[in-house]
Amino acid sequence: MEDVDGLVGHRTQLADQGFRLAAGLSLSRTKVLQALAGRGAVHQVELAAALGQAPRSVTQSVEGLQRLALISRTSHPEDRRRKTVELTPAGRTAGRPHRSPNNAAALS
Repeated sequence: MEDVDGLVGHRTQLADQGFRLAAGLSLSRTKVLQALAGRGAVHQVELAAALGQAPRSVTQSVEGLQRLALISRTSHPEDRRRKTVELTPAGRTAGRPHRSPNNAAALS
């Protein structure tokens, strides 16, 4: 039974990955969404540190997610270089695992 459970879990992960790629969500963008879901609004430098990524890499992901309206980014009132990022309602939805009716049937 463990083999079947493992196969279903693997197929579900592949379906989630396919859904995210179709929606323009690379693995790095998905990691940003997940990190923000667990933290709320954070400064972009802190987000990079939490993800263990270079700030420039996170900036590229953040810019892409902002274009997709999945996050919002605001400047600090006194230091315009410092950006705070947070999920939009659409970003909170996109960060959740996708379950199609076929996946739900396979899991029950």
